[in-house]
Amino acid sequence: MKEPTFSNVLTELFSHTKNTLSNEQLQWLTGLDDEADCQLSNISETLGRLANTLSSDDCQYSSQSELAGALWMLQSHIENARTAYYVSAEAQIILKNRGRS
Repeated sequence: MKEPTFSNVLTELFSHTKNTLSNEQLQWLTGLDDEADCQLSNISETLGRLANTLSSDDCQYSSQSELAGALWMLQSHIENARTAYYVSAEAQIILKNRGRS
């Protein structure tokens, strides 16, 4: 079993329940793409600020471990956004297929 990260848990739960969710629930999940867009916008801004900070003479990161922590946090947010896009797209596909039935 995978590490219990937010992304892994959401993916696992969705894969086990996607065929039993109502159309209303699936429609609600399609909104996750908006959440992912918001997260990616915030990540982009954060990366820009981080680059500016690292390129300045008075860099606030005193150690590599502080910088690594910031980068791991950003990686986690990117993975969460990727998962949100995945769930949203899968929900859209299921709804589309149900409409054909």
